Amino acid sequence: MKQKSKILDFLQRHAATASWLGIYILFALDGIRHLGVTNGLLMAVVTILPLRILHFIMNHWLVPRYLRHQPLVFGLLSILLMLILLVGAIQLEVLFLSQRNLPLPGSDRGDSPWAYMHVKYGILLLLTAAQVSISFLLEERKTLTIELKDSRTEMELKYLHMQINPHFLFNALNNVYALTVLQDEKAPETVLKLSEMMRYVIDDCSKPMIPLRKELNYIRDFIDFNQLRLEGKGNVTLECDIENEDFAIAPMLMQPVVENCFKHAHLVECPEGWIKINIKQSGKHFEMKAQNTFDPKLRKAHNDKEKSGVGLQNVEERISLTYGNKGHIVGKDSKNNKGEFIYDVKIELNEI
Repeated sequence: MKQKSKILDFLQRHAATASWLGIYILFALDGIRHLGVTNGLLMAVVTILPLRILHFIMNHWLVPRYLRHQPLVFGLLSILLMLILLVGAIQLEVLFLSQRNLPLPGSDRGDSPWAYMHVKYGILLLLTAAQVSISFLLEERKTLTIELKDSRTEMELKYLHMQINPHFLFNALNNVYALTVLQDEKAPETVLKLSEMMRYVIDDCSKPMIPLRKELNYIRDFIDFNQLRLEGKGNVTLECDIENEDFAIAPMLMQPVVENCFKHAHLVECPEGWIKINIKQSGKHFEMKAQNTFDPKLRKAHNDKEKSGVGLQNVEERISLTYGNKGHIVGKDSKNNKGEFIYDVKIELNEI
């Protein structure tokens, strides 16, 4: 499969060269049939030379400069250029044939060689000019399509970011408000922690990629922030096995998963519950596994089943837009060997 991909890449890179080589071979075969091997090969060079000159001038100057913005000027200059090359091509062929003591084309049949050469080069030059113009327009359209697609993807990612950030801030402010109303001594520490987290959200989350260490610091702060309001209830563990802390990752991919764990574990109401988060990074691979216990009755009472998919769906869409087929997220309900109901979420990413 890789060998096939390499062959396709090679052909795409050298498509233009292959096309001109194919054209030369066709002219050479025709020349060899009428003039012999040496004369046929040389005659093919004489024939193809004005076409290459036209192709080069149009491709590097005339088409990109005038075709879109000044079509009338483009048309006039193209006609003038083709007329000049038409005269030059005919003169070059006549000179070559006379130097090699070869008859003019069609003279052995009594045809007019001048008419033949005018038609021959006229058609070849027109086809060359048309090929360059059409290729330019198709490539421009392809580029525009890619730019529009990239712009749309960027807008969708920004929209998904906007969904996450206010949602997080709303929940965080609710927690701070609750601690303040209760005049909890942890309130100042919580506000400071929130300030650090918001600095990350504002400064780093606008970037497409960030170092993994920044995301991990944010996740640790997020867990600490939530544990402040839990007053030691529940068991929350975070284990990290990181090979490269500069590993590039899209920001705010892990936070909705962790938030989902706290939201649906209901540790305040179920202090015996737990949350386990394991994060690994090795080479180009990143993996996050998050598990939390849940009470089916509380889930039903809080309507969690309907709400739980929003944040994770957001993550899934961002992974799809950012990583394509190099990343995915899966989540499932299950029971462990202790009979506890758990929800298991797993994110796998490969560096892009």
